[in-house]
Amino acid sequence: MGISALTPPLDAANPLQSRLEFDDNRLLVDLCGEYDRNLVKLEQDLGVQVIRRGNILHIMGEADARERATETL
Repeated sequence: MGISALTPPLDAANPLQSRLEFDDNRLLVDLCGEYDRNLVKLEQDLGVQVIRRGNILHIMGEADARERATETL
């Protein structure tokens, strides 16, 4: 099973997880793209898992990949 923007997040205490909070949920929807396609592309390119819940993104994976994903977003 591959990583997906629809997969439930891991344990919140997981050290391999970063959290990004966005002030404007409408802009976040545009950033994520239709059917979260932009998140899926980011996951595939960087080898991370991104979970969107409201205005919060959880990014899971290795530290360097999470950092690149955070910078991209």
